[in-house]
Amino acid sequence: MPVLQPVINSTKNKNTTASTYTRLALPAPAPGAIQWRCALADTAAAVKTEEQPAGDFTLQLTKNAVRLPLVPGSLSFSWAGHSYIDKEGRLYRGADSNGVGGVLAGSINYQTATATLDLYDGGDNSLTIHSLAGRLGDQCVTEATFRTPGRPLRPGQVVIAGVTLEGDPIAATAGFDGKIEAENIRGAVDYTNGIIQMEFGNLVDDSPAFIDELWYDPDEVDADGKIWKPEAVFADTLTYACVIYSYIPLDSKLLGLNPVRLPSDGRVPIVKPGDLCVIHNTRVDELPPSLSGGQKIMLSRQQIASVELYDSSDIPQRVPSSMYAFDKDDCSITIDAANNDFTDYTQPINCMHRVEDMILVSETQINGKVRFARGILYDFPAAGTYVSSCLNFGDLQARVYGLFDQK
Repeated sequence: MPVLQPVINSTKNKNTTASTYTRLALPAPAPGAIQWRCALADTAAAVKTEEQPAGDFTLQLTKNAVRLPLVPGSLSFSWAGHSYIDKEGRLYRGADSNGVGGVLAGSINYQTATATLDLYDGGDNSLTIHSLAGRLGDQCVTEATFRTPGRPLRPGQVVIAGVTLEGDPIAATAGFDGKIEAENIRGAVDYTNGIIQMEFGNLVDDSPAFIDELWYDPDEVDADGKIWKPEAVFADTLTYACVIYSYIPLDSKLLGLNPVRLPSDGRVPIVKPGDLCVIHNTRVDELPPSLSGGQKIMLSRQQIASVELYDSSDIPQRVPSSMYAFDKDDCSITIDAANNDFTDYTQPINCMHRVEDMILVSETQINGKVRFARGILYDFPAAGTYVSSCLNFGDLQARVYGLFDQK
């Protein structure tokens, strides 16, 4: 009696593994044996397909007996119709010959020379290695100390990167206090002298299994019962980026002032506490065509301080203020009844109007922020709004005519 037995005709890809089942005949029972089977009554073949998610695919890049650690950045291979390269412990598919671009497809363990792919398609399972370099006697480190080419360093701008022997990437940015705290790394930066100290590893719970390790010291166990477990890092993968300040001695005769009075970074505030500033925003309205004498035009906003009219030529020509009148109360302009000939101007005419608020400065900071003595009067939009310094002329001189004196 026929039953269902699996005959696997399948392809394997990232999403599914498909297996096809077909009907086969049962073998004859042994003499004296009793067998019982249940099967479909019809004789037609039945096909059943089952699908299940496929896991990650692992490739061994070197022979098991060799186990040479790989040189990071040296791997290039083709598998299942796609090309792969390694970069800082990760595998990228479809990158160009310069290693630019590509899609993240997995990871690589440089110590065991195994590649793990979590993005792949069905196809030819033959593996072709185009380039691969192993190393004898790796230069691996668990800590590093070095000095930058210059000093002092800009706080918060020191970035460290590297790759562990297991292929895990390391990335850390030093804080403004100089501490380096991230996964697989800790350390400190002396911003004044340009010295960087780092240790690679992680804090783990103390365990008797660590007693025989060379790095283990019971005195290093902290109050929380944790100890720093070092982890080796490829020395040639360690990189850093930083910003170094440099100072050029200035001749006071050329500057016209004593350079000692300048700030360390050379930036000088253009305003100081007690100065007047003007916050202003400018907007342009396009006026209707064929302007006529006495025509009144309402502008698009209120609280306007000043207006100017220009034409639409490549180099805008200003319209004299004698050809129009501006009413601040209702924020409108009225074309002059007599002087209204716009034939010499390129249409349309544009009205540039400005909203302003004069305000007293109470505090200035070197980062460019300014604090005012009161709140601003208008809701200025961020786009097109500026703060300008204001020169206060003070009291004007006065004269008196027609002097007369009588006892």
